[in-house]
Amino acid sequence: MHSYVFGLEIDPLEADRSYVHLPLHCTLVHWFYSSIEPESIILRTTALFCACPPIELVSKAPSFFGRDCTIPVHTIVPNRALRRLHFDILAALKYFDVVYTEPDYVGAGYNPHVTTQGERIFAPGSKARPARAYLAENTARIKQPAIVIRKLFQLG
Repeated sequence: MHSYVFGLEIDPLEADRSYVHLPLHCTLVHWFYSSIEPESIILRTTALFCACPPIELVSKAPSFFGRDCTIPVHTIVPNRALRRLHFDILAALKYFDVVYTEPDYVGAGYNPHVTTQGERIFAPGSKARPARAYLAENTARIKQPAIVIRKLFQLG
């Protein structure tokens, strides 16, 4: 079983590189499980990213997410293009056996945000226009955390 996430790059990423924590990014589709290999997901979603121009992100307010509300994030000002891309990815994933780790944050519950990464925050009023999205896979094993960027997608 694979564990994946889609995001918009804010801090630069490198394809095929392993990360313990992802650099600053806007979550497009929260973590999900699937038995499908990454190449199949990439084939199914590449056209979506090619058809989507870069999306402006504006930080709205700090918040806390997660089951126990312990994960510091900054929410994003509502954005039609961002929501459309989220729902387009969900539509592409419906062809696969996908189980969302946090189904409340997918679809109608999608709340665009940027997770704080150590000292790196997306402070209120900050703006970014990411030109790349990515598919990452958590390949971690016990005591060996490894999030691998399976694909960097150029927007537009």
